[in-house]
Amino acid sequence: METVEARQYDISDASLLHALLAAIRAGDRGAVERLRQPFGENLLKALVEAYPSLDDWTQRAHLIRAVSGNHDPAVAPVMAAILDIPDDAGGPDDPTWHARSGPSD
Repeated sequence: METVEARQYDISDASLLHALLAAIRAGDRGAVERLRQPFGENLLKALVEAYPSLDDWTQRAHLIRAVSGNHDPAVAPVMAAILDIPDDAGGPDDPTWHARSGPSD
């Protein structure tokens, strides 16, 4: 009998990666929040590797949101990139966006 060794979250990493990147690219903040959980190391590395391929700061902000709370050293490059994200990167679905964008014209 073959022994399979896997950590608790490894099995779901492949399916979560596709769903997370789709939500991030679509700018679907609610979906990103629903998919957040303690990610396996392989998923964290895949998300960090995907960071440069994202099209704009809104997508990058959603990826940061997805990995926030994970204290694995693999996310350090993405967390350092937070310093470059403009204040309005969360878009209109971000609860703080309207307060930062000023009065409507």
